[in-house]
Amino acid sequence: MSVFPVSKPVLRRVLRWLAALSALGVAGFALAAAAMFFWVLPNLDAHRDLLAQALSRALGQRVTIEAASGQWQQARPEFRLQGVRLHDAQGRPALYLPAFEASFAWRSLLLLEPRFNHIELKGLSLGARRARDGHLYVGGIPISPAASDSDFSSWLLRQGGVHIGGATLTWVDEVRAAPPLILQAVDFTL
Repeated sequence: MSVFPVSKPVLRRVLRWLAALSALGVAGFALAAAAMFFWVLPNLDAHRDLLAQALSRALGQRVTIEAASGQWQQARPEFRLQGVRLHDAQGRPALYLPAFEASFAWRSLLLLEPRFNHIELKGLSLGARRARDGHLYVGGIPISPAASDSDFSSWLLRQGGVHIGGATLTWVDEVRAAPPLILQAVDFTL
């Protein structure tokens, strides 16, 4: 006598459904990979406005891109963007990224949000400022450590890894009225 009184036809039916769902999942992944390899990567520059819109939705800020290219690296696509600008709430360019390289994360398909295994930012010139009222601004974008809903910082921390190389960082502290602190050739990883 079995512990679970399930008839063999019901068990077979469940196993068939699981097999069909697994096959459908594998076929969907293969279709997404083929589309990425044959359609998205070769035509990435032609569709950079769509990419900028997807990044704008994910970051909660307007993003523009001057040029885009892509290639297949090992098991994932890799994107290279040049001239990426993040705009502030008034529509002014707040942050300029001369070179942005990123390895696509396949979990983006499940989460419906651009996710990357690794992001590389080269030649970044970044200004950070503490205003007289105590608020922090990085690249003209307000950063509030107390707020848990900061779209840009939340999105950035959800990525696999971020490396900033050859950067120039400028710190301006208006609270202390100190002269600007300029750090050059900065390399760091988040």
